[in-house]
Amino acid sequence: RLHNVRFLGKTNVDVVKYLTGITSPDKVLEELITSKEEKPGMEQTERSEIWRNAFSIIENNVIKSDRNSADPAEGYLYFGNQDYRKILKLICQVNPFFASALTLSSDKENLELIAYKDTPPASSDSLYLKLIRNLSIDKPYHQINVYFTKDMDIRMMKKYDANGEGTVVPETEWDYYASAVLYNFVFYASSIHATIHVLHYLMCAGMSSSCRHNKKLKAWAAPYDDNIAIKYVEVAALLLDAKFHGKVFGPPDDKVLTGKNGLGGSTALMPDLRELLCLWGTFKDSDDYMKKFMVKNIHDEMGGDYSKTEAVLDKFGILVQFRKSIANVKPFAEDLVVAMKKDGSTHYHKAELRLKNFMSACGKGVSSIDSFSSWIQLMSVTGITHGSTLSYSRLVATPEIMRWRNPDNKYWDHHDLSLTSAGIGTIQGVIEERHVYTSDHKVKKNVSSRVQAVLDKYDSEAGVIKDEYQKSITSRSDFREFGWILTDWCQDGFDGKHQTIATYI
Repeated sequence: RLHNVRFLGKTNVDVVKYLTGITSPDKVLEELITSKEEKPGMEQTERSEIWRNAFSIIENNVIKSDRNSADPAEGYLYFGNQDYRKILKLICQVNPFFASALTLSSDKENLELIAYKDTPPASSDSLYLKLIRNLSIDKPYHQINVYFTKDMDIRMMKKYDANGEGTVVPETEWDYYASAVLYNFVFYASSIHATIHVLHYLMCAGMSSSCRHNKKLKAWAAPYDDNIAIKYVEVAALLLDAKFHGKVFGPPDDKVLTGKNGLGGSTALMPDLRELLCLWGTFKDSDDYMKKFMVKNIHDEMGGDYSKTEAVLDKFGILVQFRKSIANVKPFAEDLVVAMKKDGSTHYHKAELRLKNFMSACGKGVSSIDSFSSWIQLMSVTGITHGSTLSYSRLVATPEIMRWRNPDNKYWDHHDLSLTSAGIGTIQGVIEERHVYTSDHKVKKNVSSRVQAVLDKYDSEAGVIKDEYQKSITSRSDFREFGWILTDWCQDGFDGKHQTIATYI
């Protein structure tokens, strides 16, 4: 009974409206089945009227907060074009989920995406390789390696069959197979995205319970925790194999990440995601997040020298704006801690000890977060990462990507459309001012003046960075077609984007 859901704030009202069909494109997409429309093939064709109608509904009722608002540019393509070679290039450069999958070539001269190796699984394998191996069980069409030039254009693609026999993909087929790689990315990014939800559920519960004894600390912590618990429940119900009070929670076969009717993964995925959760729990600052997770593959190849790692990232144009966005995370956390201690060191140390005890009790090896600074930094970098869900989710609503769920069936089925619906739902519910560094609190009157001054400072600095970036990308000649990838780092609400303070969406 939806009116009895305690957590039903704006975000969930938006999702409920979507799921109940009030603003949903589902009814339009059902026509794909009733009309027996075929999935797109290797030869590019104009998207059908059914898909164009669905795009229009999503643009006006899901992406836009006001359907009457102007588009980011005249003729703006919210779902891009079918130039999947360039889409793959840009999304690897800009989106943190996707950039984390990149590895260096053996000669350290170029970047690669390795979804298949003929060697036995090893702990040193990249997370991308581990997760796509899970996706590729009985589905060898996901085994596609991509090799980039110095300009991050494709220089070679190689696909592997069930026997591990490799075939070089001819250049005339690169767009087709690039869309398959983007499907792999949807699975990979969604697996990380789900794990961030679990992390934030634990972290927000820990901070909320640790600050209850002090009105000022409680007011500062409030924006983080709002709506996080219900999103954690949704992850368990929809994405991952789960139990609730010892009973199966949600149909196992229909789970997006681990069900046979989902994106193609299995429950064998779960240990890798738990390992990722536990890895994040060891991080002490934003530097750890970058070196040990986000660009780990490249950083390890550069011998652990971060200056050399950054040189590689700069050379290939990887995560330029993401790195600018997180540059203030460490000083932001440090300044907040100083302000909180000045407000009352006794209350602060009591809260920090409670936080340490809570996080250590989350399960063996899950978290060793032991300070407010570590908590703020990890929360901020994962929040900014999570915000990029809003762009890659659009891939789930494009026919050329979703055909790869089951390419052996030339017609769309209900499982295909169910996944598309689930993906569209993840871009609902953006609330302006609930971004990382936000200075706008719903209980602002209770936030101390010292803490508020820190929030104002860093929110203002983040706003300047966003404004400068927004001006630079909207003047690009390719903005109309590829802006949907680039706008993650703009101001709140522009193109429906947002650097989420936490996983409230």
